[in-house]
Amino acid sequence: MRRLVSILARCLSVLALAFGIGAPAAAEESAEKVFELRIEGGRVAEEMRVIRITQDDSVVLRWTTDAPIALHLHGYEIEGEVTPGTTTVFAFKAFATGRYPVFSHGEGDAHDDDPVVRIDVYPR
Repeated sequence: MRRLVSILARCLSVLALAFGIGAPAAAEESAEKVFELRIEGGRVAEEMRVIRITQDDSVVLRWTTDAPIALHLHGYEIEGEVTPGTTTVFAFKAFATGRYPVFSHGEGDAHDDDPVVRIDVYPR
């Protein structure tokens, strides 16, 4: 009887794995999202102005520019200088949901009213 129970338990485990029961589905795992963002004249291309990601995604923003610019991702508090001829990387885990703007900063803490990019983080 004990052997029969052991065999049945093993069969159920194999079936559960085959149908994804009890194991995280690939879609539920966090994904790495990489975005190439080129700033020209202080702006990125219109189709890249809103970035949509999901909570727990690993995000990599790869910035290039035609003129020096200081950027600040509000909410995640990531800042960096982007200069021509180089790539500046902002990498983070999207732990918080919501809408997060990336502003260019001028002198002091002042920034433009229009964000360079907006990042929308949706719940998982």
